[in-house]
Parts: sequence; C-alpha cells; structure tokens
Amino acid sequence: MSKKENISFKNKIRNRVMGLIFNEKNEILVIRQKHLFLKNEWFLLPPGGGIDFGEEMQEALKREIKEETFLDIKNSQYLFISEFIQEPYHAIEHFFLVKEFEGNPKVGSDPELSENNQMILGIEWRSEQELKNINNHRKHRIFNIIPEFKELKKVSGFLTVVSDQKNT
Repeated sequence: MSKKENISFKNKIRNRVMGLIFNEKNEILVIRQKHLFLKNEWFLLPPGGGIDFGEEMQEALKREIKEETFLDIKNSQYLFISEFIQEPYHAIEHFFLVKEFEGNPKVGSDPELSENNQMILGIEWRSEQELKNINNHRKHRIFNIIPEFKELKKVSGFLTVVSDQKNT
C-alpha cells in the first residue's frame, strides 16, 4: 500500500502467515504487540501478518517477517493451519517453520497501519520455559495448545480454537 491507512481486522475473515523462528539457543522470536481485547495490555505472538490478494503465502511470509523484524527469510517449511474465532475476529493462520534467515532482528512496523495506530511494541527471543511462565492471555493460543518447542516444530494438520468469551 502506498498510503498508510487506519484499517480494521474486525468482522471479516483474515488469512495470515506466521513464522516460527528459532535461534541457536532454541529460543523463539516473538512480537510484543498491543492486546486486541485488553486495553493497556500486551500480547506475544510469532511474527507474521495478512496475505495480500494474488500474493503467494511464501512471499507473504517473507514480506511480513521483513516488515516486522527486518529479517530476510531464506528457507521455510509449511507446518500447519490454525483457525481462530473470537468475535469480532476470525483468522485463518498458516504456520511456517523458518529454517534459515539472515540479519539481526529489529523492531519493525505494520505499513498498513498509521504511525499513531501501530500494534508492535517490541520483539524478543523467548525460551520455552519463559513462554510457559507467561499467563495464557498474554501469548498466542498456539503456545498454550503446544507449549513444547520440539512438538511445535513438527505439528501438522489443522487446529481450531473457537471462543464465545469476549475480552479473554
């Protein structure tokens, strides 16, 4: 997009790509962003974002990771698809294991959001134990469903999470 816009992800289905990026210490790279449901709270999730119309998923993954972390993805493997439904959000998330990347992560931005409406608060490497110690509402549900990195790296298939609770 050439023009920054204030857009909403509410009340529509959003296809997303998510990158599971591990370093040599087996820590995972996560984005710290504003919580969607809890005001003045933060949330940890793998880097990624929306797939543009006509864009291949692998290209969307490379673009989104570059925008949010400044890393260049060189090799990735499709793992699984996850569906999240919690009114007013509905996301179809395609998870990739990033096998090779270049660069040092730095905080990026979401170019589709205005400067005053950015969601990203920071990026961090987290160990499996560190993520386990974080309250469930502060991390992506995939880390609650599959908390062991060894298992997360080899899961395949389809996972779905439907919640009828608001603000959880």
